[in-house]
Amino acid sequence: GVFYVWVVIDRFDADIRNRIYEREKAIIDEFGDFEFDFYIISRMGRDVEDLISESIDLTYKKAGLP
Repeated sequence: GVFYVWVVIDRFDADIRNRIYEREKAIIDEFGDFEFDFYIISRMGRDVEDLISESIDLTYKKAGLP
């Protein structure tokens, strides 16, 4: 029962992180019956595929990302 959510951003930026935290809170409030574990990952120029373990199933990837 836990939904693991990885949000990949290009670099750590306080304003962007705060917007993500607000969205995470809204998701938790909206879907209170579910358990979430959120992670914010800074890509720092690396390919997204290099950050994703082969042992997980990718459920959604936003269009337009490499």
